This record gives sequence, structure tokens and C-alpha cells, in this order.
Amino acid sequence: MKKLATFIILLICATAHAQQPDYDRLKAEAEKFYNEKSYSRALELYEKAGAMKLAPAEARWVEFRRADALWRAEAATNTADTTKLDKARERLMALVQLKEDAERDRVSAEASESLGDFWWARRDAQNWSEAWTNYQKALDWWAGERDLETARERYLQIVWKSVSPPWADSNYYPGSYGLPPLDVLENAAKIAQRPDDKSRAHFYLAVALRQYGEWEQRQRVPEEFEAALKAGKSSDWYDDALYQYGEWLVNNGRITQTDDGQWQQEPDFVRALEL
Repeated sequence: MKKLATFIILLICATAHAQQPDYDRLKAEAEKFYNEKSYSRALELYEKAGAMKLAPAEARWVEFRRADALWRAEAATNTADTTKLDKARERLMALVQLKEDAERDRVSAEASESLGDFWWARRDAQNWSEAWTNYQKALDWWAGERDLETARERYLQIVWKSVSPPWADSNYYPGSYGLPPLDVLENAAKIAQRPDDKSRAHFYLAVALRQYGEWEQRQRVPEEFEAALKAGKSSDWYDDALYQYGEWLVNNGRITQTDDGQWQQEPDFVRALEL
């Protein structure tokens, strides 16, 4: 019996080892299609991977990709039937809802971001409240990740799409539905390194301070707009910052506090005209 048990264990290990190269190739191809936004094709490949015997971590990743690619592929069809969308959402929620926060892993963060996209990126959803609840979970995880470069890119990526969804047209204005909390935008401004990212972060922060800030916080609006302009014309946000800064100076102006503690605003038409 001992020999038989040993033989079975060796056979299982050999089978798993033989499958690994096949899975690695399958995963690489599936990720290629996913990154190209060919979600239906990626889903086909991940369904095949789901039938393989994989290590727990890889099996969990495959389960995530299957659910994520499912709703993205289905959303592109514009069908009125929500069966597959509901199924994908339930599977993603199951990946996020772990018993203890200590068990949260990258798949949990990815699933949270996917749920955020589910509620925000689909044109027929546009549910800011549900989207932000999930984006916040993903941001919290990336904020504690040790791979700083990857964490920086992913953190900013989530902030950008939360403020400017893919369905936004020329009439959409940041904050039309909602904006991330000031501390999240502050973090984005601190970690941004590329000039265009810095400009974008400071522009969003200026918009958020203008809309939600208290008197003392709104004093910083000109400062943030000025920071957004530093990258110059090379930044995609330069013209936005010029126009919105000018509007702020015309309609609100610089905020000061009198000796008796009262706040006041004074339009600056000269600087507004320059902008």
C-alpha cells in the first residue's frame, strides 16, 4: 500500500509538472488578448485554464480573470439580458469578501477594481457610489504594496479613471458625478512623477478643493492650479487648468480672512485675463 500511495503522489506531481508549461503558455496568450481588450478571446482561454489542476494562487487568479473578462465581454454586446453580468459580479464579490482583512491579496484588490469598473466604466451603469466603494478597497491595498513602481502606476490608474470614466464626452466635467476624497487626490499629487501626471493630479485637486473644500482649504485652489500649469503646453491638462483657473478668479477669486475672522473672496480680473 505504501508503494501504491507513493506512486500515486508521484503521478500527480508529474501530471501537474507536465501541465505547468501548457498553462504558462495559455496564460501568456490570454493576458495578451486581455491587454488588447479582446475580452471574449481572453475568456475562452481562461475557461480552458480553469479546467486544469493548478496551484491555489494560480487557480484564484484564473477565477478572477474569468469573472472579469466575462462582464467586460458581455458589456461590449449591449444586450439587455443581465444574466452573465450578474454572474460575473457575484463571482467577483466572492473573491473580495474574505473572512479577515489580513487575508486580502492582490486578487482581492484586482477584483475590487474590476467591480469599480463594473459600476463606473459601463455606460449603462454610471453608479459612482458603488464604484467608489470598490475603488477605495483597491487603492487601500495598493497603498500598502511594497513594489512601489507597480503600486504607483496602479494607484494613479484607478484615480484617473474614477475622475474621468471611459464614457466621458466633451461635455463631461470632473466631479459631475463625484470625486475621490481629498486625501486620495493629495496622495496622487505626492506620488506622481511624470510631468503630465503631476499636472493632472494638481488639476483634479484644484477642482475638488473648489467644490468640496472648506474656506481654509479653498485658499489653496490658486496654488493647485498654478502647480497644474508648471508642466507647460506639453501637458494635456494645461489648457484645462488655464480655463478653469481663469473661471475661478472671475467668479470666486482669491480667498482671504479678515482680522475679525470673516472669510471673503475678491475676483482677480487682471490675472484671469492673462490666463
